Amino acid sequence: PLWAQEEDAALRDAVLREARYLKSIYKTDEAIDRLSTLVKEETMDEEVFAELADCHLQNGAYEDARGIYFMLSSRFPDNLLYKVRQLQLSYREKDYLASIATGKDIIARDTIPAIAGLIGDAFNQVELPDSALYYYGIALSRQPRNEGIVSKVAKIHLDRKDYDAAIAAADSKGLLETPATPCGACRQVMAEYQKKGRRNMSVILFGTKAIWKFEKVDDIL
Repeated sequence: PLWAQEEDAALRDAVLREARYLKSIYKTDEAIDRLSTLVKEETMDEEVFAELADCHLQNGAYEDARGIYFMLSSRFPDNLLYKVRQLQLSYREKDYLASIATGKDIIARDTIPAIAGLIGDAFNQVELPDSALYYYGIALSRQPRNEGIVSKVAKIHLDRKDYDAAIAAADSKGLLETPATPCGACRQVMAEYQKKGRRNMSVILFGTKAIWKFEKVDDIL
């Protein structure tokens, strides 16, 4: 009867509110217990399962959370959040190949710069720098002034001793008003070049409102 359905719906909403409150004060075990009373074999209540997954994630039960997010993304493919959560958990568990596969699924539907960057990080972890550069490039095409991604690109080139490419990557951000000083790795490389050349190497740093010149690398170490 209609009144029974309305009563069930009211009870469900009350349990959801209680579970969300318990989760907000980090009583996740209790929240999971309350949510579990709403799980039914014949239906998949998206809100209930999403809350369960979030509780497991908050509890550090990453495998359980990942499994529920997988079910949710399969059942509700239009909600990209579940795929994003899968990607984050795969990366956290150092399952980089799964991270890459899930990330590609997301990128195929929506070019999210942060996701492209995370795919690049996963490729970096499995030592495939060319693939990492490709996805970092996608991220930078949407967010060209993302300093974190630019630094990762420059580091790949520095590791290869491709200094021109490293400089080009850093320069792609555009100039700041005040010159930016080189990172520790860059300074070390310059110091090695100066040592090999057996003479001082001047360093010039440019900004839109200032130019700094140092007579030798030692002055910025």
